[in-house]
Amino acid sequence: MAIKRVFFVLIVLGGTLLTVGSWAALAAPPMPEAFLISGSWQYGFSPAVAYNSVRDEYLVVWGTPYDIYARRVSSRGELLGSEIAVATDSDREYDPSVAYDSVNDRYLVVWAREISSDNWDIYGRFIPWDGNSTAADFPIDSSAGDSSYSPRVAYALAQGEYLVVWEDYATGWPEYVVRGRRLMAVGGGWPAKVTIASHASQNRRHPDVAYNLARNEYLITYDNYESGTNNEDVYAKRLTGAGIELGGELGIAGWPDDELVPAVSACDGADQYLVTWTSVQSGGDRVYARYLDGTGTLEGVYQIDDSTTGYPYAPAAPACRWGVQHMLSWERLSGGSSVGVWGRVAYSDESMDASFEIAAPNSPHREKPAVACSGPNCLVAWEERDASGYADIYGRIIGETKPQAAFSVSPMSGDTSTVFEFDASASTDIEDPSSALYVRWDWENDGTWDTAWSTTKTATHTYMIPCGIALSLNTVRLEVLDTYGLTDSTTVSYINVSNTAPAAVFTVAPEIGDNSTYFVFDASGSSDAECASQKLEVRWDWEDDGAWDTAWSAHKTAGVTFGAAPYGWQNIRLEVRDSPGLTDSATASIKIDHAPTAAFTVDPISGNISTVFAFDAASSTDPDVSISYLQARWDWENDGTWDTAWRYCSDFVTHTYGALGTYTARLEVREWPPSLTDSTTRQVHVVNTAPTAAFTVDPTGGDTTTTFQLDASASSDLEDPANDLEVRWDYDNDGTYDTAWSTTKTASVGYPAPGTYTIRLQVRDTRGLTATVTSQVTVQEPSANTPPYASFTANPSIGDTTTIFEFDASGSFDAEDPASALQVRWDWQDDGIYDTSWSPNRIATHAFNVEGIHTIRLEVRDTGHLTDGTTRQVTVHELYRVYLPVTLNAVADATVR
Repeated sequence: MAIKRVFFVLIVLGGTLLTVGSWAALAAPPMPEAFLISGSWQYGFSPAVAYNSVRDEYLVVWGTPYDIYARRVSSRGELLGSEIAVATDSDREYDPSVAYDSVNDRYLVVWAREISSDNWDIYGRFIPWDGNSTAADFPIDSSAGDSSYSPRVAYALAQGEYLVVWEDYATGWPEYVVRGRRLMAVGGGWPAKVTIASHASQNRRHPDVAYNLARNEYLITYDNYESGTNNEDVYAKRLTGAGIELGGELGIAGWPDDELVPAVSACDGADQYLVTWTSVQSGGDRVYARYLDGTGTLEGVYQIDDSTTGYPYAPAAPACRWGVQHMLSWERLSGGSSVGVWGRVAYSDESMDASFEIAAPNSPHREKPAVACSGPNCLVAWEERDASGYADIYGRIIGETKPQAAFSVSPMSGDTSTVFEFDASASTDIEDPSSALYVRWDWENDGTWDTAWSTTKTATHTYMIPCGIALSLNTVRLEVLDTYGLTDSTTVSYINVSNTAPAAVFTVAPEIGDNSTYFVFDASGSSDAECASQKLEVRWDWEDDGAWDTAWSAHKTAGVTFGAAPYGWQNIRLEVRDSPGLTDSATASIKIDHAPTAAFTVDPISGNISTVFAFDAASSTDPDVSISYLQARWDWENDGTWDTAWRYCSDFVTHTYGALGTYTARLEVREWPPSLTDSTTRQVHVVNTAPTAAFTVDPTGGDTTTTFQLDASASSDLEDPANDLEVRWDYDNDGTYDTAWSTTKTASVGYPAPGTYTIRLQVRDTRGLTATVTSQVTVQEPSANTPPYASFTANPSIGDTTTIFEFDASGSFDAEDPASALQVRWDWQDDGIYDTSWSPNRIATHAFNVEGIHTIRLEVRDTGHLTDGTTRQVTVHELYRVYLPVTLNAVADATVR
């Protein structure tokens, strides 16, 4: 945010311009419209102005033909309050002057009072900042035998006193001298008046005074005006704050022309004075100014009026702003009898801005300007006369004005949860649009700003109040900043923030019990926006019957047993109270119940890993409800993890155990809605089963030269894989096993003598259970019999998974036996396991449901049990499908199959 700073000087112009110095011409400062200060009496003359640095406002004083009045004006040019009667004595009051005391926040107004036609005195009155004065006026100079006129006053901050100067007239010579008197700012005990300037052969008149805080000194200016003479000059004297003269008389302007009615300002920031006066020249009046440093050394002199037309004259007493700028104003006659007011800014480096018009020339006149300055602006006041001689007091702000802070609050009352909305959109500034203004907020008006500067005019805030406070009255301060860097602030009071009720929360454990259960209630979760939880008090109503069963207590837990309560739900009420006494309550319910009795059956009690065990909880009971209200869940291994969800007890459930062992099954039963529970267990035995023994002999008959192949691969066990089973063989079933236990499932044997032999196989599983099976073979004497010849055809040789393949072994033959005596069998996968039994039927069919090349084995046996085998392959492809589009016409109630 860029903040601009403009400096200017105000002056009253009347005359033509004579260039004595040079300066840069800058644009005129901002000037809001002129405004009427007083039109009440139609006789407003000789205004004077003082600035109140504490209140940031001005006090304008003026005279009527008989009285002195004043009015407060804000630094924005707003009239504050009504007109203030300063002096309304029956005598004639005239020519006021005013100075401000920032320590006591009050003004001293001085004026001349007519005691008689040839006797005028100087009077004063202290006026508080708001104009409500109860103090009476008092004489400053009431000497008999002379008359005092034209009082001027300055306030010395370092001294805590005023200096009043005036011209004193007496018969004799010289006629006029300048006298002065110091006045204590707190009143009373004033030193006597002193003569400040006199001359043996010249008058000393028209005094003015300025105070330089940098040195705690005064500079008093005056002239030597004498009616009917020429060559009047301007002089000055320095006085300490204690009234001691420093050096002699200073000649400010001693030109051949008449230099009259000087005025002076002091800028302590530059330790500098500026004296202005009217120079009456043959070509017309002019306004001049001269700089003096703090020691009284004369510096540059300049013609102030820079206009080439008109006649400037009667400069007002300059004012100082920022400690380094002199504000000048003067009258200017512009043809005929039209007189206006002009101004100019003069800087401590002796440069100046161009002059500017404050009040346009008017007939009748706008004249006798007075000026006082704050930092950013000045107030110029003047009298405005009409053709009848009546006069009003007008004023105009010259320079930047501070913004006007204004805001609304909604709502004006709430609690600590309320979001208060603040809107500063009504804030204004004469020079800047509202959008360019910055605002910040102090929510408690404690001097600490709670937000940064922002052009956003709205804000929200939530207030907290201390624990134990029922109501807080808050004042909010808004400060508004314009682009020049000026600020204004305002407050809104009586924003009511009340205590909020606590929030009652509690838990109960357990939530369900019987008449012997000790229920524990915990309200530690209760909270309050203002108070810590430990500050809250609680009490309990165990039956929620309106009668509190416990006293207020800071302990948040309590317990109780409901020994006589009936079956069903019981309401409990908690009430929580904060320190100011606001309460909140909450309720919860516990259930008084009687636990059910869990019972169940298992059928069977014992089985194997394929057994489907049936569990039935229908025998469970509850003293309060029927079985239809009971629910059950099951833990098949009693490992703490429930394997089923809650379901009704009447539901029949089954389970199969995948491993051997003794299992404990647990049943838990509860009433619905959820209530107390009971559980019970029963054991289920999953036992090992014996294996199944099976083997084949190939061939099943032969002679003493035949080697018989034995294969027990078909043996199996429910629990163990076949590879883990062990086998042994008893080739002649004589009770003595001819082989040791082995997981090898094949063996071979031959017999030396003819006969029928029984072969016994014994199979053992990994847990030691066994099974046996036998098969017989016939052994004959050797003969000249030769094996048959195996041959077959396949039709077709290629097909798909829907093809029925036909296999024909009619081409097989034997040298000794007719073809009808031969027997055949088929192995469709050539996996060593024949898929058909021996049969004299030599034609067979088969379909393959898996694509690929399949090898088919044929074995042929003759009557002597000699065999021969052969193979042939067929190819099976995936079934090919062709999909054709089909359009279905909608038919009512039609079903497509």
